[in-house]
Amino acid sequence: MQSFEPTAQQRAVIEHRGSHLLVLAGPGTGKTETLARRFASLAVDDGVDPSAILVLTFSRRAAEQMLERVVLRLRERTGKELAVSELFVRTFHSFCARLLDGDGPRFRERNLLTPVKERLLWKRVAARTPLRSFDEDVRTSPAFAADALNLIAQLKGYGLSPADLARAGESDVRLADIAALYRALDEDRRRLELSDFRDLVQDALEELAKPQSPAARWLRERGGFAHILVDEFQDSDKLQLRLLEVLAGPARLRKPPAPEICFVGDFNQSIYRFRGASPENIGIARQVFRCEQLTLSTNRRSAQAILDVANRTPKMDPASLTQAENLALAGSVRLLRTASPDAEVAQVRSTVAQMLLEGTAAREIAILLRVSEPYTSAIVSELDQAGIPVAARPAAGFLEDAAVSAVLATLRTLADPSDEALWTRLLTNPLVGYRAISVRMAFDRARRDGERSPLRALQALPPEGIRPFAEFLAAWRRVERIASTAGIASVVVAAARELDVLRAIRDDSSPPGWDARSSPLRLDALLEAAQDLESSARALGDGRIEAARFVADIEEIAGLLDDPAQVPPPEAEGVRVMSIHAAKGLEFDAVIVPQAIDGVLPQRGRGHALLSLSSERALRRLAPSLFAGDDEAFTEECSLWYVALTRARRHVVVSAARADRDDIELPLSPFASPLGAGEAAHPLPLLQPSEAWPADGARQIQARSALTYDVDHLSPSLVETFLTCPRRFFYQEVLRLEPERDPETTLMGTMLHVALAQFHDAHRDFTVTTVPAELQARWRADLTASMNDAVESVARRHGLPVESNFIRYLRAIGHQYMDKYLRWLVVESGAAPFEVLACEIRLEAQIGGVRFRGRADRVDRLAGGGLAIRDYKSGKARPATVTTIRDVLERRGRGETVAGTLPRGLNVQTLLYIPGAQAAFGERVVRVEYLYFRGADKRPQEIATDSVLIARSDADARADALTDGEVERAQIEIAAAVARDLAAGRLTAFATASDGETCRFCDFVSACPGALAVAP
Repeated sequence: MQSFEPTAQQRAVIEHRGSHLLVLAGPGTGKTETLARRFASLAVDDGVDPSAILVLTFSRRAAEQMLERVVLRLRERTGKELAVSELFVRTFHSFCARLLDGDGPRFRERNLLTPVKERLLWKRVAARTPLRSFDEDVRTSPAFAADALNLIAQLKGYGLSPADLARAGESDVRLADIAALYRALDEDRRRLELSDFRDLVQDALEELAKPQSPAARWLRERGGFAHILVDEFQDSDKLQLRLLEVLAGPARLRKPPAPEICFVGDFNQSIYRFRGASPENIGIARQVFRCEQLTLSTNRRSAQAILDVANRTPKMDPASLTQAENLALAGSVRLLRTASPDAEVAQVRSTVAQMLLEGTAAREIAILLRVSEPYTSAIVSELDQAGIPVAARPAAGFLEDAAVSAVLATLRTLADPSDEALWTRLLTNPLVGYRAISVRMAFDRARRDGERSPLRALQALPPEGIRPFAEFLAAWRRVERIASTAGIASVVVAAARELDVLRAIRDDSSPPGWDARSSPLRLDALLEAAQDLESSARALGDGRIEAARFVADIEEIAGLLDDPAQVPPPEAEGVRVMSIHAAKGLEFDAVIVPQAIDGVLPQRGRGHALLSLSSERALRRLAPSLFAGDDEAFTEECSLWYVALTRARRHVVVSAARADRDDIELPLSPFASPLGAGEAAHPLPLLQPSEAWPADGARQIQARSALTYDVDHLSPSLVETFLTCPRRFFYQEVLRLEPERDPETTLMGTMLHVALAQFHDAHRDFTVTTVPAELQARWRADLTASMNDAVESVARRHGLPVESNFIRYLRAIGHQYMDKYLRWLVVESGAAPFEVLACEIRLEAQIGGVRFRGRADRVDRLAGGGLAIRDYKSGKARPATVTTIRDVLERRGRGETVAGTLPRGLNVQTLLYIPGAQAAFGERVVRVEYLYFRGADKRPQEIATDSVLIARSDADARADALTDGEVERAQIEIAAAVARDLAAGRLTAFATASDGETCRFCDFVSACPGALAVAP
């Protein structure tokens, strides 16, 4: 471990005696090392028994690092190994557990209230507690549980009991409900002898208040502590401050005090108020303990170029700002702007790749995020595809891990052994190891033979895999026998053992989805969750946890296990992708900070999810600093920016997209604005002209050849592709190039179409002008089920894990779209009743001598007469089709070429379906309509509709209508003209879209020289 010569400031802290001390220590100033040396100085120079020195930290990782440093410095000073009965370098919580042990057996096993146990306890409490201000569907939701439990934890940390909250809620029904839940939860916890970390501190305080309690007697008999060292004091809460006051005793102000307390903290790095931290404790301790104050301001970590930017962060306490020790150390902070979030993710990958090429180790690069999802998954996926190693957090990617998936697939199949899809998922898991095609062949043959049992089908035609299917079947039977009688934890162990999911360790292999460091840890976490559920259910009298119940709750359980502040194991190789909160206390050669967008970093203040403004005001009267006010919340956002920058030793790259995926401009973070925006480099290698080429004037340009494209028929979508960008049509249809974009970019649109087709197979009649509540409920349930089916179907079709964060994210968006669609259905059926005739219907028509063939999303019959063709759009609303069609027709009339120069919002596709729909259903089309599920800028929460009425003649024309004549002109002059131009051989070039925005979503960006270029 690297040693150093203490600075004058550090030496002052190490040698200070005679009073309580407050040390304001900024990042990179060696707080841990300085406290370790102070400990050694007290023990060696002053002869203090090391067991009489208490060191308190706020995380297990910090305690382990501090203990390592303390032991090392004591060994250096004494020249021998430490020999003491007990060394007190602990977290607040583990020290309180030790206090409660008193003289009894040390390290007795405590029944800790883990997140899984707490959630099971909460469900029972929420179900039986009468509530007046929360509906039934709210009280059973995981979000309500998370918000309520977090609030209760904050109340505990502030030192407020259920009775305190009940008094505050005497005139506020919402606070009264929270108080009732808090009281019931606390009663059950005490009855079952469960304790969470805050309970340990509260219980220790209660025991120390009793002179004859084991805790008080033990502390008294050992003479208390001579010195207390507290690290990261800005992260303390009210209870922890109270504990220090109790440990200091009534004589805390005598000279010299005993114990003498050294507080080390940095107000500028206070980022845990959401967990109950009270950064104001720094000022309170300074007054209550009458501390002398010292400062550590020499930064031995970061280059001054980084500190110059960090120190300009608003709201920072100047007393804790730092300056680099080596002013000559090179460093940089750069801001890169990209066109879109997707481009930003690609730019992050390119930046990491460049750093690796320049010699920076992967483990020395950190990507720090203010909001984890979906950015974390997108960035990790991008790095994975580029072959860049990523250090995994054990709980992150929990459900995607092959070992966990294998066990969960076993449990699901045990619960429903007749489900062919479950057997397929289990057997084709990379660790179970059966070939997908051989599994499918077994089931295909069984269907032909009329065999309905999946297991018998597999026995009849055993699939090929890493071991004979007979061996797997014997193992499966053993798991079945255990599952019939044993608890869920035993079943998890049996499944892991019998399926041999850890064989990759034995074989030293790397199957897909397996991580040698993280997979065993994730499997342990799954087993611990099962054990927690089992022990809690037993204590609560709930009986045995069945496999079906366990897997039904697994997504909620996974969410409880995945702490966003968790960091990769220190020994893990690879780039660190984590939250800014998780990076606190760490350092790297280079840091990348994406999402530098106002509203993300800093986030804007929001009220508490469960409390009304009046409830918050009532609670503030009882606990003034429990919640951050707007100014305090902004200060904490400033601290997050400051912490992110000061993790870096040499280089910081900040990035921000200019617009979101709907082309809405994104405002740059005020933190990043002073940096000055550099444009991001293209994320893919650019082709450079050959140096052998002669000067431009001397080049011989080959004459272009005329191009033809044989047209048997055109689809309406290809017409729009050509009109939007002929060059894209050239790459896609003439050269048949493979698209560069991943198919994931279009998944949401596919899922939307599949879900609505399934829904309307069952629901066709929407002629009820007033939709009763029960019918709405049925529609909502069926829409949700259809979207769930669509998500799973499309995900499997593309080989994507259904439980992955990306698919879960798409599922959540899909559910939002279904909610919007339900509201649209209710309004539309009342205003313009209709009947659904067909979904995803193939239509064909001859227009201007050209055959057009395509698939319409939906054709409806309106109650008022006539047909409506409706088209689903998963994007944001565009300008009105009527106006755009007329503008293009006017330009065509002037002889202008419109392909590649179209205004945004041309929707000619649906007009081409009109003749086919009229022929198929024998009625006139009177409306075509586009449903934009992203909504419009001012109303993103609702579906935006672009409705085009089809009028018979000019006499019926109106602003939102096209006449039959205009429709026919659009079909012939815009669409059919495309086919004629392609077939006639008149084209010598394919123009590129002049609208640069079109290029952002193109599949062929790297092949294209850019807007306004032409291709031969």
